[in-house]
Amino acid sequence: MFTDGITEAMNESEELFGEERLLAALRSPAEKTPQEFIAGVLGDVREFDGGADLPEDIATVACRWRP
Repeated sequence: MFTDGITEAMNESEELFGEERLLAALRSPAEKTPQEFIAGVLGDVREFDGGADLPEDIATVACRWRP
């Protein structure tokens, strides 16, 4: 789960991080822990926005489910 602060993060060109970049960030190996998974997504957002002050709050939740 995530808030729209992730998809609405902007870079210097005022482009949104968007859903396509988020989906690309979500395609990661399943063996990652939830903490590593979130850190990877947030790292991708920070790399995209160049470390700018984010105008919105960002919140994420990840969990591992094993049948």
